[in-house]
Order: sequence, then structure tokens, then C-alpha cells
Amino acid sequence: MTQRTLLLSRRIAAATLLVCTSQAGAQTAAAPIVTDRPSFTNSPRVVGPKVVQIEAGLASARDTNAGATATRISAPNTLVRLGMSSRVEFRMEME
Repeated sequence: MTQRTLLLSRRIAAATLLVCTSQAGAQTAAAPIVTDRPSFTNSPRVVGPKVVQIEAGLASARDTNAGATATRISAPNTLVRLGMSSRVEFRMEME
């Protein structure tokens, strides 16, 4: 990568970060969010109308049997919640 390309990519990354954070700060939340921890628990509450909530995580499990240890890592566990109304939400979960 040339010096000019590196400088350009850093400027693009900085501009993208600035735009994303300014838009996130412009949104006002009516209430605190309730997370579901994908693949672990489900909340009885919906996110609310016109609200998009993205939750992502990493899960690991370790099992020891007869002196051998196995570790399983599951990633990314992602849940996207889209509020359709005050009582209905659309959910898409990926593991």
C-alpha cells in the first residue's frame, strides 16, 4: 500500500466514523433498550415503532472429559429487531 492510499483510507475511515456517530447521537431514545442476548434469553418487551436494534455477541463453551478439554466458540450470534408497532416487532437471528 502506498503512503497516499493509506492516507486516503484513513480519511475515509475517519469520515465514516464521524457520520455514523453524528447520526447515532441525533437519534433520541424514548426509553432504555432491553437486550435479548442472542441465543440466551428473550425479552417480553418489543423495541417500539420505527426502532432498529442490533445485538451481537460471542459465546464460548469448555468441556473436559477424560482429561481432554474441548472449547467451542460460536460467533457471531446476532439478533436484529425491527419495531413494526408498539406491540409487534420483526426479529432476524443469525448464528
